[in-house]
Formats: sequence, C-alpha cells, structure tokens
Amino acid sequence: MLFPYMLFGLGLLAIPILIHLFNFRKAKKVYFTNTRFLSQAKKVTHSQNKLKYLLIMASRMLALAALVIAFTQPMLPAKEEMLNSRMVYIYLDNSMSMSNKVDDNTTALDMGVAYVERILKMYPQGTKFQLLTNDFSPEARVNRSAEQLDEKLTEVRHSAIERSFTEIYQRQKTEWNDEKPEADFYWVSDFQESTAGNLAALQLDSLIQLKLVPVTSPEVENILIDSVFLNTPYYLPEQKNQLTISLKHAGQENYNDLPVKMLINDIQSSATVIDLQAGEQQLVTFDMPMQVAPAKVKVMIEEFPVSFDNERYLVLQPSPPVETVEIYENQASQAIERVFGNEDLFKFESMKTTALDYARLEKSNFIVLNAVVNISPSLESFLQQWVDKGGHLLIIPSETAAANTYKRLAPFVTVIPVDKIKKMPLQAVDLNDPFFENVFERQQKNFRMFSAQTVVAPMKTPETHLKFSTGDAFLASQIQGSGKLTALASPIDAAYSDFHLQALFVPVMYKLANESRQGSTKLYYSLRDANIQLRGLESYNQELLRLKNEEQEVIPAQQWMGNRLIMELPRFALGTGFYELVNEKQQTVSSLAFNYPQEESLLKSISAEDLSTWAQNQGVEIISVENEQQLEARLDENYRGKALWVYFIALALLFLFFESLLIRYWK
Repeated sequence: MLFPYMLFGLGLLAIPILIHLFNFRKAKKVYFTNTRFLSQAKKVTHSQNKLKYLLIMASRMLALAALVIAFTQPMLPAKEEMLNSRMVYIYLDNSMSMSNKVDDNTTALDMGVAYVERILKMYPQGTKFQLLTNDFSPEARVNRSAEQLDEKLTEVRHSAIERSFTEIYQRQKTEWNDEKPEADFYWVSDFQESTAGNLAALQLDSLIQLKLVPVTSPEVENILIDSVFLNTPYYLPEQKNQLTISLKHAGQENYNDLPVKMLINDIQSSATVIDLQAGEQQLVTFDMPMQVAPAKVKVMIEEFPVSFDNERYLVLQPSPPVETVEIYENQASQAIERVFGNEDLFKFESMKTTALDYARLEKSNFIVLNAVVNISPSLESFLQQWVDKGGHLLIIPSETAAANTYKRLAPFVTVIPVDKIKKMPLQAVDLNDPFFENVFERQQKNFRMFSAQTVVAPMKTPETHLKFSTGDAFLASQIQGSGKLTALASPIDAAYSDFHLQALFVPVMYKLANESRQGSTKLYYSLRDANIQLRGLESYNQELLRLKNEEQEVIPAQQWMGNRLIMELPRFALGTGFYELVNEKQQTVSSLAFNYPQEESLLKSISAEDLSTWAQNQGVEIISVENEQQLEARLDENYRGKALWVYFIALALLFLFFESLLIRYWK
C-alpha cells in the first residue's frame, strides 16, 4: 500500500450502521372503503424485512470499505526492487528506418520517444540518465535528471547513421565501465536486420541488465534505388553514354506503375513508368544528353509510405585522362600502345629503362612494367614509394628474368623456368567478381577463352580475376600501402599467350587503368563512408577545404598523402544532396553528392523468434508492447508492482449496484 494511513477511513463504516439503527419506518396511512383491498396486500413477515435491511447495510459497508482500500492504492509486490541510486542508460534508435509509420499519424521515432518518456517516469527522484542516439555525440556522455532528459528528447531528429548492436553495446559499456554503478540499460529500436550486425558474436557482461523495447511497425512494401552507374565508366560529355538505375523491390506484393525520373541540373531529362514484381530487381536505363558536364543529377521514384530513400543524387564530371606510362627494356609493346591510344581517355607514353623521366612517372596514375629484366635500384625504389603513395603498377613478366627480379616489388611474383610448363586453358570469366562489375555493356556468358603458358610460380593473392583451369592465377592483384600491385602470369607474346588478341584484353586493361583512378571523384558517396579520397586537387594542398551547401558549411578533418586528399566525413553533420567543395576564397573546387546507405532501406526487422533466442541466451529481457500505455503498465508491474486500486473501485461499484437491486426489487 502506498498510503496506508487512509485505512483510518474504515471508521466511516459506522455510518451505514447508524443509518440503519435510526431509520425507523413511519406508518403510512391508507384510506380504503372496504376490506377488499386487504386481501390483495402481500403479507410480509417481520423476519423478511429484517434480512433485507441487513443485506442493504452490508452492501453499503462493503462498498465503503472497498472505496477506502482503493484510496490506499494497494499493490502486488514488484518483480524487481528499484534502487534510488540507480543509473539508467538509454539507447534510442533515430536511424532513417525509424521514419516508418507505426500507424497513420505516428512514426517509429515518435513512438520511440514516447517509450523513453514512459521509462523516465518509472524511476524515483535522484536517478541519473544517459541518452545515446545514432550520432554518438559527446553530449551522450552527460548524466541528466529525468526532467533534463525529457527536454532533450525534443531535439532528437532522424540521423543518416546506422549502428550495429556491437557498436551500441561497446559505447554504453565504456560509459558504464568508468564507475560500474548498478544500472539498467534500455535499447529502444526497430531492430533492423540489415544494420544489426552479427548477434551471435555479441557477448554481454553478466552484470549488465539490458532490456530491449522493440518499436514494431507493420510490414511495409518498400522499393529502393539499389545503385546507379554509367554504362561506360569514363564520362566524356561529347560522347554518348547511358545511366543505369537498379531498382529493388523489398516487399511482398507486386507494384504497378512506378514513376522513375531523371533530373539534370533541376530540369527533368527523362522519365518512365515500370512494374515491379515482389522481390524483383530491375534495371532502368536513360540516355545521357551530350555536352552536359559537370552535371548534378537526381534520380527519383515516387513510392510511399517510406519516402526517405526515393531520391539518389550523383555528380557527373568529365573524366580526366588516366596518366599511363609503359616502361620497357628492349621494345615497346604495340598491344599496350593500341589499348591506351585513345587520347580522350588516356595520356599515354612509353619509356625505355635507359631514358626514364621520373617527374613524368611521379604524375602518372598507372604504370605498366612490361618485360623488364634488369630493374635498376633507383627504378625499384621509386616504384615501391610510388605504389605506397597510391599508384597502380601492372607487372608483365619476362620469360628471361631471374627468379627474384620482381620479388622486391611484388612478393607474390616468382619467375620459373618455362621449359617445365606447358600451355593451359583458362577458366571462364566469373562475372560475379566485383572486378568485372560494369565492365561489359551486356552480360556475356560465353567468352571465347584462351590458353597461356605461365612463366611465374602460382601467385597467392587476395584478388584473382582470371584463372587457369588448375585454379592458379593468371591475373592477380593485391593492395600495397595506399596503392595496388597487379601481375600477369604470362608475357604479352604470341609464343606464350594470345590474351592480347582476345576481345577480353581491352576491357580488362581499361578496368585496371580505371582502378588507378582511385580517389577521383565518384558519382556519389554514402553517408556511411568514414572518409573519402580525392585526386587532382594538389594545387589546394596548402588550403583548408570546406564542404558547403545552401544550409550549412562544415570543415572536415583532412590530410594529404602524396597526390591524394584524405577527407574524414563528419557523418553526424552531413545530409543527403549536393555539396560544393570550396577553398578559403569560397571558390568551388569540386562538387560531391551524398546519399543514404542502402542498408537503411531494407526495413525488415529481426524476427521475434531470433531476437527472443538471443535474449534468452544472454539473460536479456524483451519488453514487447504496442503503445506507450502498455509499456508503462509493464514497467509498473516490474518496478512498482501491480496496482490493485482499480479493482477495489470496481468492487465498490458492484456492491452499490447490488444495494440498488435490493431496494428496487425486494418488496
């Protein structure tokens, strides 16, 4: 009982007794002309009247007693005892998936805020709270009272940042580890499957009392823009190109008449309408108008109720020629020169090992070391440093080179005697290899493959793009420092391979050269990216560059590594859309586009069964409710006990109703 002193009110039970003792019935005079009416009157004995009055008195006394007990607010004992000094850590998911509607007028984030407000009310004065959202801002480390935190909740907005369970736990545990107070932990979230991470890998401290409060939403039929890419990776305004949009239906019902639009510099350029089957992924291609560069492109769909991912922003800028150099020892390769002879795409030059221009080599993006047998120490040292700073080196071995000729440049390349090896056929191209993504205009399944005679020992690298039938690498790559090393297993010579005569040769070489442009401005960046790399901005390496749009201007952390600018993205400050990269004079250096990460658009939550299994294994409590009132009732039951006053009010009303029945119908 919260108010036991109210039991003094039981003394009021004397009132019905006094009423019944002094409520003597007065005789009622009835006039009649003859005794005929006496025979029609009902005979009521004195004992019957006495029983009726006793039942009425008992009903009134019981009603009054129930009312008095109700005012004492009786409670069933709580399952857990609440401590006055308890610390409470609350995580509120404010990712974009929480913009999903739980009903016609309420978003999941609004419901989550209401849940937190109910949690605050459950704890006594003096309890301290910490509120963590996806931004992981420094303010989340501040201990606040319930009133202060309630006010802070009004500032919570959707964030483009998603967090895994592990990130949330590690952040809250870090705060808790400082003093290890006895504390409660609450996670209020939609528990999105695509961003939760590996649940099985998350092991909780046994001292942490974690409670999960799922914000449940109905199944939503969401269509997302999965990716956008140019059919030809090199964008030249004077040449024809196409923009392909990959749309994915993540729902369970077919969707008809979906509008798809493309706007260039805020002017609609193309539009179409498509039908999408449940679970289907479909490509939509628009022709790009010529002589449009640079261009700010916005791809749009019109689909509801989830609309935060209906737009994708990208920036088309003319692709600068790839600075490409071939280093040879005896004779330049005509095959290499033919591939990179397109002056719109490549700035190509062949250099003999005896006449190297190191200044020109320093500026290059892609170097082909073609059949060089004698690598001078100065060239070897230069190439090692150049690759470490971000260059891409392709080694085409010579059959006459010594075993260790390339080992110091590429440890995975060891030349072997050719008389012990015979030509072997190559496996079919694996079109699922990310290396071949967007390399071919059409999905060609039957490439005419070739045979080759290797002059190197089997290459063991993380990336193998073409393989012999034995599984050994013909074309292999690995990251080296900030750059990349790639090697062929055979020389470009008809005696060893006719790879250079195949249709596959040109797109593969183009892809290798295009990879050397790493750090060039992409079509768009994800707000999930921790940092981005930009090239071609060396003239601004003494300035502090800024990201600016119509609403804000931020100065990201930045550093130069060789000819690349590494820029750390302030993810909690950026939004989707176009940003200008400006120098200290507010002159535009480049334009960038940012979009929500694709994972946020996959709205499916972890199944109740999987979440329950994990929770049971970890000793975690799941508080499953449909609204804030149910949450308050569940928390009341856990910490305050179950309130019984409403039942005593109902009992009092029941006794009064019984009394009225006695008076009305017992004659």
